[in-house]
Amino acid sequence: YGEYMIYPRYLSDLQGVVGFPVADAGTDQTVQAGDIVVLDGSGSYDTDGSIIAYEWTQVAGPAVSLSNENSVTTTFTAPEETSTLLFRLTVFDDAVQQDVDEVSISILGTTTLYNINYTETETGNFSSDCYPSPYLEEQVSISGVVSAVKPGDYPNFYMQDMSGSLWSGAYVYDATVFPTVGDEITITATVEEYYGVTELIDVVSSTTISSNNIIDPIVITGSGFPTLCDPDAEQYEGMLVKVFGVEVQSIDEFKTWTTNDGTGSVLFDDYFFDGTWPTPSAGEAFDITGVATYSYGEYKIMPRNIEDIVASGDGCLANGDVNDDNITNVLDVVKIVNYVLDGIGLDSNQQCIADVNGDEIVNVLDLVQLINLILD
Repeated sequence: YGEYMIYPRYLSDLQGVVGFPVADAGTDQTVQAGDIVVLDGSGSYDTDGSIIAYEWTQVAGPAVSLSNENSVTTTFTAPEETSTLLFRLTVFDDAVQQDVDEVSISILGTTTLYNINYTETETGNFSSDCYPSPYLEEQVSISGVVSAVKPGDYPNFYMQDMSGSLWSGAYVYDATVFPTVGDEITITATVEEYYGVTELIDVVSSTTISSNNIIDPIVITGSGFPTLCDPDAEQYEGMLVKVFGVEVQSIDEFKTWTTNDGTGSVLFDDYFFDGTWPTPSAGEAFDITGVATYSYGEYKIMPRNIEDIVASGDGCLANGDVNDDNITNVLDVVKIVNYVLDGIGLDSNQQCIADVNGDEIVNVLDLVQLINLILD
């Protein structure tokens, strides 16, 4: 009618109205599955008398059993599934007037990595999405074993289900948790999609259950790991995998390897690599372990350290790391210089490692290439 109005919902919205009680069901809560939840109506009051009765009723969510439906406070055990429960408190005063208020209880049920990953829907809200999580933007409690930790000051990590089931890995993008590979942990975090990668962000709690667990990588082939968005590759995202006999074809300006195992192309990325990323020559072949990921519209495998890259057959990885400390640096240069000058100090395997240009002889040309590798 040409005028702005306010519509009170309950008597509790009319604060201070003489003669009426005011119900207060407490603040909304977020709890874990299995927690004992307390509903507290002690904030209720009457403006000119006293509250003589309380009545709690559940109006939404999985049914639970209240310890006492007619008490100022009551309790229940949070159900296992992720859900939202709604309760209504009705209060009566000594003049038989009444008021109601409601309180919402959000349950963080424990789910599985498989549940947050598996989907048959390829597209999502953005063009970059690739089989986005059905739990998008939901807070979940997840357990798994850490398979890889990013080196540096921001130790984001991957975790996966110990069973090795497909669709059971995830990237945890959070710098407040500092696990090590092999830790079995439970975290509460929010599911997010970032350019096609399913992530767990904003970790609010984490617990280490056990340590030194061993994850066996899933053996895959190039033909079973398509480069572009595909369910055959998506099922491995976030999981530790291994591919045998990949032959290096090229290395681009971002140091990404393009390889082929005879069945199809496989890409390898250095984002999680701890140490000096190798630059092998075209034609060299390796057996490589790493975490499968999706970035810039392509599936890739990320080795964690030099131990994940093993020369196929009887060869070696000619990356110059002759002192075998998982990093190529000036200490390796010194050792190779001594060998070039004196012809001693390197065994046959170390000579193979020092021959970075692949000409079957260790000399100053290898040193030049090795120094450039270190500088880059």
